[in-house]
Amino acid sequence: MLLQRAQELIAVEQSTAALTILHEHVTSKRSRNSPITSLEPVMILFVELCVDLKKGKLAKDGLYQYKNTAQNTNVGTIEVSRAPSFWSASPANAALFVPSLSSRNS
Repeated sequence: MLLQRAQELIAVEQSTAALTILHEHVTSKRSRNSPITSLEPVMILFVELCVDLKKGKLAKDGLYQYKNTAQNTNVGTIEVSRAPSFWSASPANAALFVPSLSSRNS
């Protein structure tokens, strides 16, 4: 339901609104009790939107919350949310999350 709503917002050029609802979901206390398998697709879309909109701090916050939620359940799932193709697509994308890379590109 949440993913569907986010994808509808993206389809009508409302990516910022989609990112906001995904971030609220990821950081809410309610999602801490959700099964990790249901949070994986949310996190993948969340991170992709963060990169597209250049919202590195928001991505960091969401990934931190997700790590804490997933830590005791399935550590491998954290790698899934960090591994989409945008890491290798552009060093500038990686620089959003790794500050040492941004100094090399300048």
